[in-house]
Amino acid sequence: SVGVREIAVNTDLPMNVSAGEKHWSQVCRASERLNLATVDISSRLSIQQLFAFISQSMSLKVIADAVDDKAHQKRQTLPEYYGTWYLEETKSKEAAFASESQMVANVRYWLRIATNAKHEAKDTKTASNKGEKKGEQKRGDVMSKEKQDESLKLLSCLPRLKVFAKFLALEADGGAEVAHLPLDALNLYLALLVKIQKGKIELFPENCERVSVKTSIVLEAIDYVFFRIKSHERMKIRNELQHDVSHGKVEVDLDQALAWLLDRYMQNVFHTVDDRLSSLFVAHDKDG
Repeated sequence: SVGVREIAVNTDLPMNVSAGEKHWSQVCRASERLNLATVDISSRLSIQQLFAFISQSMSLKVIADAVDDKAHQKRQTLPEYYGTWYLEETKSKEAAFASESQMVANVRYWLRIATNAKHEAKDTKTASNKGEKKGEQKRGDVMSKEKQDESLKLLSCLPRLKVFAKFLALEADGGAEVAHLPLDALNLYLALLVKIQKGKIELFPENCERVSVKTSIVLEAIDYVFFRIKSHERMKIRNELQHDVSHGKVEVDLDQALAWLLDRYMQNVFHTVDDRLSSLFVAHDKDG
């Protein structure tokens, strides 16, 4: 594994980069030197462990945001949050750095596995459409049922993993297209989640599990979070979500719906950021 003293300072960064950004760049570089498939396998999380970590992190981040709001402090980005959290947990800069690097390495590792599984599933579907028989497949290409089940689970949660990687500002890796998402997008994401889950502390299951929610609940969350947007614009988003994501069904995949809304947000479909994103816990009746 890689320790702090083995990481060279990134001299390619612009002069105006903050200390936090410089630190995170070094964390990401250290993570690239970890090989979770072989020599650093002891640092590798299972799929279930990684998604439990994501679930717990999102819940704790909501609480941290509420504390920051009460103290009139700016909320932290996810990299800033983990920098603080790991330092408080380990009481050591070196141990915190190592933990951050291992966490990023795990996200990248499973993102790469999931992306490859997605390509394999697409190739299998293409071969099936061409009428190839199962017997024509090479023996080495046939996955065990256990691996197939694991792959399907991971694919069902790929949108959640990709969004998490975007909030971590990770570079594209292993063919996975990952664009950075800013702090206001994270605020939006958490505001929607809290509203959809009706204030429950557990925003996601603590495992790699697909989550379906009623489409009507997502629509209510859109109305709540974006209540300041003109009604016809909000109605357009509601209609498009029902057409493009839920396809008119009663239930919708939560991760797909959130990823879609974030994508629309980043495309400037939502022209006004709701003031309530500064606080996830403002009572709705206060806004009239």
